[in-house]
Amino acid sequence: MPGRYATLAQVETLTFADSQASLRHLTGALRGWRLLAKGLGLLAETRKAGVPRYTGASAIAVGGKTQAETIRFTFGGRSHRLESATVLLPSPGVT
Repeated sequence: MPGRYATLAQVETLTFADSQASLRHLTGALRGWRLLAKGLGLLAETRKAGVPRYTGASAIAVGGKTQAETIRFTFGGRSHRLESATVLLPSPGVT
C-alpha cells in the first residue's frame, strides 16, 4: 500500500561508475522499456518524497539482537547510523 510505511533512506552500493558501465546494456534494457520506465518512475517518486539516497555506500551492517534495529554504513567518507525495525536487503555483501 503506498504511503503506509515511511522510508528513512535508500542505501545503495551502486556507484556512478557502475551506472556508467551499465549503459552498454541500454539497447537490451530498451526492449523491456515498460519495466525500465517503472523503475525510473519509482526513483522519481522516492526523490519527490524527499527520501535521502546514498549511492556508493560501503561497510553496510544491520544491527540488532533478534531483529533489525539499526543500519550502519559509510558514505562520502563518513559513518552513518539509522534506527529502523525494517531493512530490505536486495544486494549481497551486507553483514
